[in-house]
Amino acid sequence: MTETNQLAEDLQFVRKAVEARDKPVGSSNVHLIIWALYCLVCIPTYDFLPRYGKPINFAGVIIAAVVSAILGRREGMKAGQYDRAALVRTYLHFYGGVVLIISTMTGLCLLNPGAADQLMGQISVILVGFMYYFGGLHIPHVKFMRWIGPIIIAAGVGLSKVPHYQWTVMGCVYAACILSPVIFGRRNSVQH
Repeated sequence: MTETNQLAEDLQFVRKAVEARDKPVGSSNVHLIIWALYCLVCIPTYDFLPRYGKPINFAGVIIAAVVSAILGRREGMKAGQYDRAALVRTYLHFYGGVVLIISTMTGLCLLNPGAADQLMGQISVILVGFMYYFGGLHIPHVKFMRWIGPIIIAAGVGLSKVPHYQWTVMGCVYAACILSPVIFGRRNSVQH
């Protein structure tokens, strides 16, 4: 009888583990809020504090990335679902993408000192849009980025047509796109 009870307990444990794995884990969307705050606070500094815009944005990206990574890891551990390979792919895509964009823009500025800041800004926005779009294609838990990527690309292309406060407008576009899963509910939300 003891062996039968042990088998029943083992099967129950396995069943609960499979149910926990298969049920959608509600994300707190804390990452989206962190990055939206970065967009609303740091990006407008290019308009209001142009002299300090670059260092403020650089510091903001680092702070948002570290806080987002720490909270994301904690959230994954708490949920009991920690897929190291998926996490590495996500980090390589987004954090690696940011490093590549910054490196690209730095290289372009150094090799083309006469290039307009406006054009360089537009190129960086367009690159971010592509990063989001391809993230939405290849990373299941951010599939909403399939449609916000093209919106951000279009905003980057049209940025020069905004007469005043271009970067404030762009920060608001980024924030609205990033927060779309929160705004429009669970249907399009981020799932981990």
